Amino acid sequence: MPERLSGIYAIYLADGRCYVGSTAQSFKKRWAEHRQRLAIGKHPNIHLARAWKKYGADTFSFLILEVLDLVNEETRIARENYWISQLSPEFNMAPVAGSVLGIKRREETKQLLRQLNLKHWKENPRPTGYTRPEDVAKAISEGRKGIKFTEAHISNLSTSLRGRVSPRSGVTLSEETKAKISNSRRGIPRKPEDSARAAESNRGKKRTDEQREAISKSLLGKGGKLTEDQARAIKQSSAKTKDLVKIYGISRSQINNIRSGKSWPHV
Repeated sequence: MPERLSGIYAIYLADGRCYVGSTAQSFKKRWAEHRQRLAIGKHPNIHLARAWKKYGADTFSFLILEVLDLVNEETRIARENYWISQLSPEFNMAPVAGSVLGIKRREETKQLLRQLNLKHWKENPRPTGYTRPEDVAKAISEGRKGIKFTEAHISNLSTSLRGRVSPRSGVTLSEETKAKISNSRRGIPRKPEDSARAAESNRGKKRTDEQREAISKSLLGKGGKLTEDQARAIKQSSAKTKDLVKIYGISRSQINNIRSGKSWPHV
């Protein structure tokens, strides 16, 4: 086996099943590391370790798939994924190189990882005012697009978060942050099911005077939006609808909705 070459390799069992990996060190050194860990039962890949123990070291062979200079991480992941797609290796724990998606862990492993994470963030709290670099934030956003959780996953998330105090509780957003959130949401139509869900969650709730005042101020001067006092005046007015349209600059349907109680029902 070449002393210095590196790249993509496969570890084959005699029956044709295999494991695909990559190495920036020499193939010879990487194969020696695999054999050593498998021999003492300390290999991180449980599937490969079980097969090694069951069938014996002599039934496995090492095959160089592609010689590469793996200085570039993106190149390594791309070429490793190419060979994974070609060979469909049964012993790879993750179906995609460079990602933990698809790995199935035992419950005790999940709990151990959770405790380690909690300990790490307790000892190394993120500094106040930390902002992710734009490229990192974009990469996270792109990576999560299109992900759909199963009903079981959603249920587990709900159970784990129940009763937990949000880390954002009590945080006051700056005017600049509010403006950014508002601009990012502008023009996005709300789905009918989202509107129905919001209406159901708000049904029966009574706003405080402070909340009403805040809503009135937020709507003031926004293209024909009314203040609470204006809505009350319309509701109590005996003027014709067409006259109120001219006075307040809103549509006939809005006037009718206010008078019927469909809009601004609390005034």
